Amino acid sequence: MSNPGEADATPIDPAQPAARQLADWFAAGCKPPADFRIGTEHESFGFRRDSFAPPPYAPDGIRAVLDSVAAAEGIEPILDSGNPIGLKGRGFSISLEPGGQFELSGAPLASIHETKQEIDAHIARVHRIGEALGLGFAPLGFHPTARRADFDWMPKGRYAIMRA
Repeated sequence: MSNPGEADATPIDPAQPAARQLADWFAAGCKPPADFRIGTEHESFGFRRDSFAPPPYAPDGIRAVLDSVAAAEGIEPILDSGNPIGLKGRGFSISLEPGGQFELSGAPLASIHETKQEIDAHIARVHRIGEALGLGFAPLGFHPTARRADFDWMPKGRYAIMRA
């Protein structure tokens, strides 16, 4: 989304077909095909393998997964008031949703095959580390059996607004 100062205020010329002007405006902003990239987002929620309950942030939950990934792969944590709430990798990031879901924001890659490799590596990463903590991860954006009251809120400052 553009900031107000970045908006193009050029009016439509009533002497020209409006649809053509709009199409030309969009075409002028397109990249050449050689510069096309694919950026994947992949979301998964965690659960305790013994009960399918959502894991807590800490202990032995979401924070432990983030800390372990950061240590094992040398990935920089994203902190909010000293709490890791995501990871900034090489071209990609992993962030947390309010109920502790992990979201991979993939790097801009040249082919769908590269995005598949990136997603496969991410899934292997969270499964490998989660398994040691008794956690599993499902490639869904929400927990299919838990209620909102069952989740720990992640310690992101902006989620306090959502909670209220």
